[in-house]
Amino acid sequence: MNMKDERKQIIVRLHPDLLIKLGKLADSEYRSINGEIEYLVSCAVSESDQPDKAFFETTSEFLWDGDTKRLVPMLSREVRLSDLKKYEQEKRALVENTKAFLLGLPAQNVLLQGGSGTGKTSSVRALVSEYKSEGLRLIKINRRDISDLTRIIGALSQVDGNYKFILLITDLPTVEEIDYSGLKAVIDSNVPNLLVYATTTREDLGVDYFGITVNFALPSKQDFFDILKSLLADRGVYLPDQTLSLEADFYCMEKGVSLRVARQLAGIIETKIRLHGKL
Repeated sequence: MNMKDERKQIIVRLHPDLLIKLGKLADSEYRSINGEIEYLVSCAVSESDQPDKAFFETTSEFLWDGDTKRLVPMLSREVRLSDLKKYEQEKRALVENTKAFLLGLPAQNVLLQGGSGTGKTSSVRALVSEYKSEGLRLIKINRRDISDLTRIIGALSQVDGNYKFILLITDLPTVEEIDYSGLKAVIDSNVPNLLVYATTTREDLGVDYFGITVNFALPSKQDFFDILKSLLADRGVYLPDQTLSLEADFYCMEKGVSLRVARQLAGIIETKIRLHGKL
């Protein structure tokens, strides 16, 4: 089915020198001249539509939409620090740094490093749930939108009130895979109401911009079992250790072991118990 293009045509007068420069810019970004004009106008309009204090009052977690260049509220289940089982040392390091940030003490940008599903992103989200009443807010940014960081920082630095922001950049690649100049500029700017927390599964990014690195290791088989058992207890579900161990072994043969996998399996087991009264 053909979708009707509702964009309106307008006549634009440009100086010849400006048109040449615009054409070169469009070519460098693989756009037509019309597409480049539309993109630049969209960026200018977005810059004039800055979030204000009221924008951050009702929601604590936001996502940067790289297409529209806007912050949008994240509509997802709240995560609590108590949900993150077995990672006590890692949580303690994050909590101490975040408390220092909220108190105006020296605090560091943080790299959360470790395997997929170990709770890196969830830990940062849990910090915001814990301290949102103290003005902590989260801005989640996809790695492909790192080039927008200076725009985001400019907007947040103008926000009135006592808000403090964690910029969460997820799944950072190595320096060979992406331009880190925007991230370096933000970190070097030392904006007082902002810290960068970033996650990666890579062992070596090739950059050293972060004052603290927190490592999230994949759980051992015993730790996975303990995590699963604790998650089920939180849900009011109790099974004999032998039964639970068999379920865990079978599920993990395909999925592996991680905090995410433990949460998934806990949900599956709870559903079976609630629906059928047994596994």
